[in-house]
Amino acid sequence: MEILSMENLTFTYNRSSDGQAALKNISLKAYEGELILLCGPSGGGKTSLLRIIKSSLMPEGKLEGHISSCFPDEKIGYVFQQPDNQLVMEKVFDELIFGCENMGLSTPEINKRLSEITSFFGIEDLTDRECASLSGGQKQLINLASVLMMEPDMLIFDEPLSQLDPIAATLFINIIKRLHDELGITIIICEHRLSDILPYASKVWFMDNGAVSEFSSPDSFVNHIVREDKKYICLLPSLIRAAVSYDTSLKTYPYSVCDFKKLNIPKDFLDNYIDKENVNRINMPPVCGKRLYFKYEKNGRDILKGLNINIPSNSFYGIIGGNGSGKSTLLSLMTGYRTPYKGKFTGLLSDDINRLICVSYLPQNPLYMFKESCLFNDYLEIMHKFNIPEDERVDFSRLFTTHPLFMPLKDLLPRNASEISGGQLQAAAILLLHILKRPILLLDEPTKGMDSIYKKHFSSYLKELREKGTTIIMVSHDLEFISDNATHCGVMYDGQIVAEDECHSILRSNKFFTTPLFRSIRKDLG
Repeated sequence: MEILSMENLTFTYNRSSDGQAALKNISLKAYEGELILLCGPSGGGKTSLLRIIKSSLMPEGKLEGHISSCFPDEKIGYVFQQPDNQLVMEKVFDELIFGCENMGLSTPEINKRLSEITSFFGIEDLTDRECASLSGGQKQLINLASVLMMEPDMLIFDEPLSQLDPIAATLFINIIKRLHDELGITIIICEHRLSDILPYASKVWFMDNGAVSEFSSPDSFVNHIVREDKKYICLLPSLIRAAVSYDTSLKTYPYSVCDFKKLNIPKDFLDNYIDKENVNRINMPPVCGKRLYFKYEKNGRDILKGLNINIPSNSFYGIIGGNGSGKSTLLSLMTGYRTPYKGKFTGLLSDDINRLICVSYLPQNPLYMFKESCLFNDYLEIMHKFNIPEDERVDFSRLFTTHPLFMPLKDLLPRNASEISGGQLQAAAILLLHILKRPILLLDEPTKGMDSIYKKHFSSYLKELREKGTTIIMVSHDLEFISDNATHCGVMYDGQIVAEDECHSILRSNKFFTTPLFRSIRKDLG
């Protein structure tokens, strides 16, 4: 049964500086029980399309064409890209029941739904927690659980995996698949991490520059990219890219490690394919943390528990690990925003003065960095605040026309930061930090919202920074990006760095916190 129809849909934002439409003449249909993957380059209009489908989230602008759904707006559940944007209550329990109370449901009915949902998600132990104390992945689980409490007939996800570690992402996808298979809920999911969701998609909507192409199956989508639209091959899962690199004549594609191993690709080929060159090995560490202890409340539990970390000079150090292990907390201590109650940093983070002049920090939600009415004013304000000289301002302005990571921002300067896509927002925030030119760059999940093309440009930018002497410390669940870029890596678990080494040494030894390619060459998993 047809449940959603779009005919010649065109949408233009009120603030569009050039009058360009964000959505261009889109005609699509969705049917009951489908699981639709919406993907494509950053800034292509994906979030705009999702918000128009749920009419209460419609952005300000001019809508032309026709859209209709057989479900009322309140029966369409929406899980946002930024978990913090969806949470409205202080306590998890209150957040879970908030929507049901607004619907006027009885207490017995709310309690019945609560018992089922918390059991389904395995989050019974979170109900008494403060929402602010949760990790990004836990917040996303609570957001989905809160939406399901209202028993929607359609679910829309806007990059739900961006805050999740690999294990949590797998569990989250399994939940989505169960909702689809067991309850028959129609699902539209926008995601850049295609390896996690592509195998389960009923069909694919590929969006680029405001237009959508529809593919009837994952294979037909991949085949189109591989055969006809090769400029987007970097968007495909790494296993598929590696397989196609080895054999361009493939007609079926590997969506899992098991499928990949059946191709019998020689280990020497894979080693050459994934190994990086010129790993920096400088022994003088500018950042060391010795026996660091930290807790948020005086009588609360320790978040960091005697943590030791050693980050070589001019390295790219990736911090990986599960949700809630303390990764973002560690970064906040490096900025000086929080202070360990025991232990200390040495080197460039040895005191507050050093941090003020040495550290730039990209938070997990970069929207917090923008205060003005438009991006142009945000950049202007930071230049005034830090007395950036004229020659450096000129160099900065050239980035809008010379650097591929920042060129898309040129036309967005009149826009408010809240109105641009996730990938564009990350690039805009990184450009804001670029003005400061500090020797230590702290990044908390900077690739969420970025498609593979943006990530490629971001990789080049970070390489340029390292060549100029910058040390990069990055918290991330994006293990593909870590594998391609990091020189060193630390694994966090329960408030400690439990393993620390050159990046590929760590990824080769891990079974789960690693990439599909590294997993595919492990003999003990075959």
